[in-house]
Amino acid sequence: YQRRVHGGEDGQLGNGSNDNETEPKVVTALEKHEVERVICGASHTIAITEGNKIYTWGDNTNGTLGHPETHSIYVPKLVRRLEDYQVVCTGTGKFHWMVAVN
Repeated sequence: YQRRVHGGEDGQLGNGSNDNETEPKVVTALEKHEVERVICGASHTIAITEGNKIYTWGDNTNGTLGHPETHSIYVPKLVRRLEDYQVVCTGTGKFHWMVAVN
């Protein structure tokens, strides 16, 4: 039996690559932040850090991640349009995510 961390083909592992991994890796882009929550979709990942900063990465084909570009993002990227909001809750589906804010 071999445990695998896989599913990196869309960059959702946040390590700068779209390769599958067999060992856990540190998400270096978030090392200086205190991550309070992580939410995972099928092809994307969301992290909420201290101060309610929202970072997303992975498949962004249809603008899924809240960024203006429409290509996969391989490292966590701050969702600037939500910077000034207080996160109440978050959720994700296979190809989408949502956030409720105050």
